[in-house]
Amino acid sequence: MIAVAITCLLVATVFVALLSATDSLIHGWRTYGALAGELRALRASQSTTAPTAGASVSRTTSRAAGRRPAIRAHASRTPLRAAA
Repeated sequence: MIAVAITCLLVATVFVALLSATDSLIHGWRTYGALAGELRALRASQSTTAPTAGASVSRTTSRAAGRRPAIRAHASRTPLRAAA
């Protein structure tokens, strides 16, 4: 009898997990579809209008991409002292 109860609880848990995963999948699919539709609309509106001069010019940074500025070395670091 206990085995049947545990099996029923296990089946119910798996069923709820599948429902939750399916709901999340459907929600994500609808969100993706809505974003894809907005992107299509933006691209269609851009192709009908003439590009502006500022849209074709890209800005470059003053330093090389991917490199960090050099970290300033600390002049004097005091060593740890043992407690007396």
